[in-house]
Amino acid sequence: MTSMFARVTTFRSARDAVDGPIRFAVQRASEGMRELPGFLGLLDLSDRKSGQALVVTLWATREARDASAEFARNAAKSVAEEGHEQVISAHDYEVGHSSFSDGFPAS
Repeated sequence: MTSMFARVTTFRSARDAVDGPIRFAVQRASEGMRELPGFLGLLDLSDRKSGQALVVTLWATREARDASAEFARNAAKSVAEEGHEQVISAHDYEVGHSSFSDGFPAS
């Protein structure tokens, strides 16, 4: 079993902001993340009904995830400011199980 680690940051915004402002802010804030050692991927999830959004980043090692903490704090602050969001929480996790199709990720 391959270990993987995650950081989940939760944002809250106006319901109409999840399509435009937050998506654009997440894209801008995550620039450069691909170059960080151990970075595996990013998921930007949103709930249009509540205005809540989750940004999940995946890391190859606990050390890589932990080393990205300052980048993550700065990115979350940038998303909150630019997208008129509120950062609700940020938590680190070890991924217990994952399953992806052969075609994942589909850009």
